[in-house]
Formats: sequence, C-alpha cells, structure tokens
Amino acid sequence: MTRRGLVRASVAAAAALVVAVLVGLQLPQSPVRSIVVSGPSMRPTLESGDMVVTVRRASYRPGQVVAFRIPHTEPGAGKLVIHRIVGGDGARGFVMRGDNREGIDPWRPRSADVVGEATLVVPKLGLLPALLRTPFGLAALAALITVVSIGFGQRAAQPTD
Repeated sequence: MTRRGLVRASVAAAAALVVAVLVGLQLPQSPVRSIVVSGPSMRPTLESGDMVVTVRRASYRPGQVVAFRIPHTEPGAGKLVIHRIVGGDGARGFVMRGDNREGIDPWRPRSADVVGEATLVVPKLGLLPALLRTPFGLAALAALITVVSIGFGQRAAQPTD
C-alpha cells in the first residue's frame, strides 16, 4: 500500500472509530458515556466544546470531576452538569462546584444522580456534532466521504504487479 493509500485508510478508520464511539457511548445502560462541555464553569480544567468520557464508579469522593443529572426535586431537574465534588457524600448529597466558580452549586446530587467520573477529555471534539448540523459541516463531511471513496476506488482499479 502506498503512503497516500495508508493515509486515506487511516483517515477513514479514524472517522469510523469516532462515529462508533460517539454512538456506543450513548447507550442507556452503558457505564461509559460521552458528554460535551457547554459553558465556562469548569475552566481551565475543561473548556466549552470539549468531549468528556465518563465512567460510572461504585462510589465517588471529593476532588473528582463528575457528570450528574440535577435531582428531580430541584430547579433544572434532569439537566446534565459536569462539576467537581468538593464535599458531602453519596447518601446525603454531594457538594458540587465548577472550577471557575466562587460559590458552590445549589444542587445536592446523590450517588444515583451521578452519571460517572470524567476519565478522558478530548479537546474540542464536542464541536463536531454541532458542526455537522450546519450546511457547511454537512458539505465538508460529504466532501471527505467523496475524496476517501474516490481514493479507494482508484486504488482498487490500479493493476497489481
């Protein structure tokens, strides 16, 4: 395989892997989830547009960055938030705060509300789904698929020695 062919195959494989991971991480019972950061509350640890992969743990402790759903009894119920545990416990409720915030959060999620601990951050990858919802993003994706398809088609049509 030529160097150009190897690059094309690598790009196609990477794109397929990204799509598979993004789809697989959203399965309802999966202990692993992906979350896109929105807003400045976790700067400098996390930036808006970063994709965070979380893993559900048996327990959580202060210092961990976790994603949680706002408890059903509190304003904003059901919304997903990613902040740091600064106190409390899973039975009575964790005390939460964004790294870029002075005060603590009004919510007290319990262990059952926690989706998982942040274990992997891919900077700005979360911007990709938003980009694909725009005409430019869709056109760029179509162009990439076309270029890769043509490249593979030309490779397949070349005679071998």
